[in-house]
Amino acid sequence: MPEIFLMGIIFSVIIIVISIAIGIWGRRLTKNVVDYYVAGRTVGALNNGLAMVSLSISLTTFLGLTALIWEGFYLAIAVYAGFTAAFIGLLVLAAPFLRRHKSFTTMSFIGSRFYSDNLRMFSVFVMLVVSVLYLIGNIKGVGIIFELLLGIPFIWGVLIGGLVVTLYVTFGGMYGVTYSQTIQTIILTIALIIPLMMILKGLGISLWWFPPLGYGEIVPKMLEFKAHYFLPFVVHPVWYIAVFLGSFFGIIGLPHFVMRYFTVRDAKEARWSTVLCVLLIGLINLSVYAMGFAGVYYTSKTGVEIAASDADKLVFILTDAFASKPGLALAIGGALSAALSTVAGLLLIMGAGLVHDIYGTLRPKVPDATMLKYSIYTMFAVGVICTLISIKPPAFILVTIMWSFGIAAAAFGVPIVLGIWWKRANKE
Repeated sequence: MPEIFLMGIIFSVIIIVISIAIGIWGRRLTKNVVDYYVAGRTVGALNNGLAMVSLSISLTTFLGLTALIWEGFYLAIAVYAGFTAAFIGLLVLAAPFLRRHKSFTTMSFIGSRFYSDNLRMFSVFVMLVVSVLYLIGNIKGVGIIFELLLGIPFIWGVLIGGLVVTLYVTFGGMYGVTYSQTIQTIILTIALIIPLMMILKGLGISLWWFPPLGYGEIVPKMLEFKAHYFLPFVVHPVWYIAVFLGSFFGIIGLPHFVMRYFTVRDAKEARWSTVLCVLLIGLINLSVYAMGFAGVYYTSKTGVEIAASDADKLVFILTDAFASKPGLALAIGGALSAALSTVAGLLLIMGAGLVHDIYGTLRPKVPDATMLKYSIYTMFAVGVICTLISIKPPAFILVTIMWSFGIAAAAFGVPIVLGIWWKRANKE
């Protein structure tokens, strides 16, 4: 095991060093608040699309979904089917129109569209609730990774991981976050697909060489042990409708995700970045389903017991069982990339909300240089506070994530769509 940990540490240190280096480089490009929060609105479709993937996948998918599939929560499949389909709605209903609005955040869009500074500031409060819920699950994942790598107590893993991401976000702003997320998407995609291929091959799946096809082949094997997974209407049909609508409007409403649309050059770039994001997320989600089903099949067939408290480590357990030591190190590095990218986006939107949407509304004539300085201080403070909040997370990573989706759908997703498509919609 020490050799595996050492190799994983090397991979992880490389990822962390690259992220911090990009953050420092991004700081040199940051001259004003527009640069800090939306990268000067200069990001192209390729970079933005790749950044959106790592921002939306996060450890929720990489670790959390596989844990829920293995634990027997078959409805998680319906949740993520709705989640994937929701990106089409984002592409058609919101992406290009959000970019045409000269905002930094969802909150400023809502405040402007519904002509209310009070609503804008209240939206910041809701955003903080959504972001903290989303962030807790991901920082828990960072704690798991460092616990696995270093053999240290979980709490120290949370503190180390939270500090690392806080530093590089604080330094680099949106320039640093964007290019870090682009690289992290490439890493996490490779880090999921390659170990999964080894796992499927080890389980005797003939289509192991392309995990989405391997997923289709492993379904009948998995059903031998958990036949209820695909029974229609195990719950009331209204449940499925609610999940789809929650995912649909939740994606449109997640403030840290929508913020990416304010960074691109124009509406065309916004559309194409969403297309690229949808293609990659579809590939990754199908691969994650295959990973979860492989876990069900493996533990049921072999009788290997995994404690419920270790469910979120299933990806690493499977990789350790079937892949090489470099494969396990790669999986750890991919999970770390997924966590860092999402936490970075969440910290950025929280800092933007507090400084740009609250302080900027109350003190509109503050010089740009002062706003930039306050933004950096606030970002660091937010990162430290959120890390401390994450010390006692829920049992499953996905729990708080689903809460944040539901709140974002109701508070932001619906007002955004109505604000774009219904001229008569007003604050009253």
